[in-house]
Amino acid sequence: MPVDAADLVVCGAGASGMMAALFAAKTKTSFRILLLDSQKHHGAKILVSGGGRCNLTHSKVSESDYCGGSKRFISRVLAGFGVEKTLSFFEEIGVPCRGEGDGRVFPEAGGATVLAALSRALREAGVEIRTGSKVVSIEKDHDFSLRLADGTFVSATRVVLATGGQSYPQTGSDGRGYELARALGHSIVQVAPALVGLVSSDPYWRRLSGVALSVRLSFFEGDSKKAESQGPLLFTHAGFSGPAVLDISRHWSCRNDRSGRIEANLLPDFNSENLDRELVAAHTAGRQRAAHFFWKRFGLPERFVQAFFAKNDFPDPELCRLSSEWRKRMARAFCRYALPIKEAGGFDEAEVTAGGVALEEVNASTLESKKVPGLYFAGEILDVDGRMGGFNLQWAWSSGAVAGNGAVRGRKGTA
Repeated sequence: MPVDAADLVVCGAGASGMMAALFAAKTKTSFRILLLDSQKHHGAKILVSGGGRCNLTHSKVSESDYCGGSKRFISRVLAGFGVEKTLSFFEEIGVPCRGEGDGRVFPEAGGATVLAALSRALREAGVEIRTGSKVVSIEKDHDFSLRLADGTFVSATRVVLATGGQSYPQTGSDGRGYELARALGHSIVQVAPALVGLVSSDPYWRRLSGVALSVRLSFFEGDSKKAESQGPLLFTHAGFSGPAVLDISRHWSCRNDRSGRIEANLLPDFNSENLDRELVAAHTAGRQRAAHFFWKRFGLPERFVQAFFAKNDFPDPELCRLSSEWRKRMARAFCRYALPIKEAGGFDEAEVTAGGVALEEVNASTLESKKVPGLYFAGEILDVDGRMGGFNLQWAWSSGAVAGNGAVRGRKGTA
């Protein structure tokens, strides 16, 4: 059967894979590097990132912005190639960037310019990109032998797995990389959709599709709060979405039983106790009706307030005529409302994947496998997922650069 040979094969030509191949080529120009992608066109996920705007990174990034495995591991990778180096790198390859007030950083001209610049840099560095080349198995003897879907083989002394997770499978991230890693002896932390909308178990809320609120969400397991997010919540035809929901969704997806719950504080500047005091104080504010008070005083959408009152069977008298019991119930409902969630959306809708290759089996300094010498990992295939705001692409750039450097320098820092 036809056999090709290379010094380094990078499986997956997404953000992390392109970075790995490029940094390997820059570090050791004499290497023959093949960058393989299963799709007809590489970098598909970059083009859809951030609605096409491609949120490259965030002005402030730390290990606390990520979930998954060891925070120390994540910190070491980010330290190897952080935000400052990322911005300098893109400036060097002709992608000027600009920051926004919330810390997000975008290329000035959109995701297409990012992909074009990376592709150009790879060609100039001598990296051979092969699309439509799906790796179906990898075996390791002295060297690696990669079998492709068309029946051909490629041998390599070193391999980087940068095949992505399982989200947006139409872009090539179909979860196959996990099987390749598992076949080579690696453990896979259970994968689940992350940065994904939540499906409501109560069709009542779907009537509010299009309504948005600023909320604080808390994920509980039993009585223990495990995570929190704050920002916009958007009611959808299926349930709940928006940044606050997407950021906390991975905790719902990854729970091992049905004991978890997500509580929404619909007035995040208050808790139930001081909101009750606010209601009492409103006695002197003109004897307003209760629903009208919430709509006017707190800027909540009238459509939402009316629906929320009806859903919870709240009376709507003048505030001064509400009993203490009703006031306290109302305050608690607004500040600790349990979202009626049936399930998380699927991988087709998820922006990233939680779970992946266990970090304790990978060297944080080089991203080389501790089990298979010469095997490296980069990007979403690892058990790391970030919150919204450019953190997942930063992980791709950071881990890709570290893996690419590590793959050519070797475990002891020599080629």
